[in-house]
Amino acid sequence: MELKDKMAVENEMNRAARRMGLPRWKVVWSPEPAEKTRGLILQDERVILISDADEESAFDTLAHEILEIRLHAMNKAKNATINALLKALEKIYYEEKEREIDNLVPFVLKIMRDKKEKIEEELVPFEEEVAAVKLPL
Repeated sequence: MELKDKMAVENEMNRAARRMGLPRWKVVWSPEPAEKTRGLILQDERVILISDADEESAFDTLAHEILEIRLHAMNKAKNATINALLKALEKIYYEEKEREIDNLVPFVLKIMRDKKEKIEEELVPFEEEVAAVKLPL
């Protein structure tokens, strides 16, 4: 394909991107069929690279990449919503856990006191036995 034809197709691709709501994006058509990817989005540079060899496939790929860019904003909103929900749920679960711990503390304290009393009761006879033992001097 001649450079003049390539430039005309690339200009039409840029007009199509503008019509599809991407006025600040640049489309670059570099017909290299050896490339692994047919299209590539460079988000930070606002560039869409198209590497299909023929014009029809290149426009198909452009349409795909334009939709990808347009849906990216929707994905960001979806992810923000999911993250906000997760944060709210984490707070609810934390508060529930803390309530349950507070409810269980008296029982744990009672068990600890009961065990302490039992251990002390068991120690009294042992201490009496030790005191009763006469060690030879």
